[in-house]
Amino acid sequence: MITLNLLPPQTKKEAHLLQLYLSLKNAIVLLLLFTTLAAITLLLAKLTLQEYFTRVVDQTTLTTQYGNIFSKDIKDVNRQLTEVNKIQSEYIPWTKFFAELSDITPEGIVIFNVNINGKDVTLSGFAQNRDQLLKLQQALSGSPLFLESDVPLENLLTRENINFNIKSSVDLTRLQSDAY
Repeated sequence: MITLNLLPPQTKKEAHLLQLYLSLKNAIVLLLLFTTLAAITLLLAKLTLQEYFTRVVDQTTLTTQYGNIFSKDIKDVNRQLTEVNKIQSEYIPWTKFFAELSDITPEGIVIFNVNINGKDVTLSGFAQNRDQLLKLQQALSGSPLFLESDVPLENLLTRENINFNIKSSVDLTRLQSDAY
């Protein structure tokens, strides 16, 4: 019997490419399936071996049993020491700050409130006259402890009985150092 192929050459080529694509796709799917099965088998083997190893170590080592008794206590002590170390490293000796502020505050200046937020400090108080406020501003600028000081212009324009709010930044590293 004779078979006739009446398809045009372009269609024959497309059919051949389709057949090749399907064969390649099936091969990739089979490879992926075998790889997945191999991975699952290896993972199960790994879990089994790890569990067996842990069981053998627990049964044969007395050190592990004694270590477990003290391990919790050691971890608690280490955690507490870490917390103490953290607290000590974050400690800022504010007494140095207040001693410096007291030393540089001129006569006639009364500080009512010191608001500290991180390294930012706001000083609120009363000055009898502008000269005293200017002396305080110069003292703050001249102090190595204060990085910058901002006296509002409104306070500088008033001659007498000045309620002031001075914003400043403090050098916390200088406060924490023993050299200061």
